[in-house]
Amino acid sequence: MNIETSRIFQALVGLGEVPYKTEELVYGSLLEGLGFQRAPGCWTLNPEAPILLTAHLDTVYLGLGGKGYVVQEGIAKGVGHMGADDKAGVALILYLFRRLPPTVGFVLFEGEEVGRVGARRARKAGLFRSAKAMISLDRCGTTEVIYAQKGQPTASLEFAQALADGLGMGHKPSPHGVVTDSFEFAQEIPECLNLAVGYANPHSPHDRQDLEYLDRLAEALLAMDWEGLLGQVRRRPEGEPP
Repeated sequence: MNIETSRIFQALVGLGEVPYKTEELVYGSLLEGLGFQRAPGCWTLNPEAPILLTAHLDTVYLGLGGKGYVVQEGIAKGVGHMGADDKAGVALILYLFRRLPPTVGFVLFEGEEVGRVGARRARKAGLFRSAKAMISLDRCGTTEVIYAQKGQPTASLEFAQALADGLGMGHKPSPHGVVTDSFEFAQEIPECLNLAVGYANPHSPHDRQDLEYLDRLAEALLAMDWEGLLGQVRRRPEGEPP
């Protein structure tokens, strides 16, 4: 089993809490050194790709330090507040961005926790016009592929099922999403989803992260048939608004 993703996550915990407007200070030089480009509301790599994997850099600020954790039976448990929402998604992207085909691009948003301000800026700037699917890596638990957020369909059930099947980990499509960055693009991008990344008790001093699941998910995303998944994007009837 790959263990690099969980190691990346544990390194990110060491950064502490990352409230909105500190993302540039905490992550900017690192991301630029890795080849990510600064764009309105986000950092991007291969942003013209038809499938985008996204996560958000900010965490809820509880003022608890958030740099400590203990690992018990493959679960990291915060001593304070780890900010696994969404350091888990960031860790996945930092593992995957050099390993996936050009079909897939990457976006790291700022300000999700304060109303998706980064995603909104990116949308208003006209970014990601080539995208056919946006998959946020920002859902609690280990089982759901979210295809409806805030009670509104943001992707097709068929595409969600294809993603779940491609992962081969027993995920199930779910319409019970709250809201994350991909929600902002549901009128522009045909398939906007949210994928469970293994955290629990978010926004609390008792957050935790399933490290073993995070590693297995990274390997499943690495093995995904991305071209085949792209072929499952829904085709809207002519004249139907995006």
